Amino acid sequence: MARTSGGLAAATANTLAAAFNDLLGQSTDAQDAISGTGAQIPAATIFLMRIPLPASTVVTNVLLNIVTIGVTLTNSFAAIFRSSGAVVGQSADQSTIWGSGGSTGNKTTALVGGPFTLTPLAANDFIWTAFYIGTLVTSPFFAGGGVSPTANIGTTVARSRAGTIGQANTASLASIAPAGITPTTTVTWSGIS
Repeated sequence: MARTSGGLAAATANTLAAAFNDLLGQSTDAQDAISGTGAQIPAATIFLMRIPLPASTVVTNVLLNIVTIGVTLTNSFAAIFRSSGAVVGQSADQSTIWGSGGSTGNKTTALVGGPFTLTPLAANDFIWTAFYIGTLVTSPFFAGGGVSPTANIGTTVARSRAGTIGQANTASLASIAPAGITPTTTVTWSGIS
């Protein structure tokens, strides 16, 4: 983004894409995800990664990388949540794609009903990208930065950069209470486009 005498210029959708390697945002730098160990998600748990939302933007997809496919998955989704905890949208079921019928590598996952216009709720706002699997025998392995003891340094629980929250096996994700998030030191990569 362009600098002005008073700091960074106001963000726009165009400058966001330029700042995040042609993505509208990402949870960690994609380069860090290459060397990291990533994460496996427990069943019936929403895994959240925070992405800054400095300006209104239109989001259609959640991006992720599968390192190892899972086994016997049900109700598997990528999703976006607002900082208030409201679910914005979720993908179609990804159980086959993240499991035995799928393959490893980069995935661009469309949100059903999108695109969605996301507008900051307040200054320094953000969204969470989320991964969820209702039931599993073995979780897929999502690429990420591995374990970072400083992942949530300086944040409150409700503004966790990485965290989890339980949600019973479901085909439709419900809004969450951000105060109920459990911060985690496991970091995975996700992006929005």
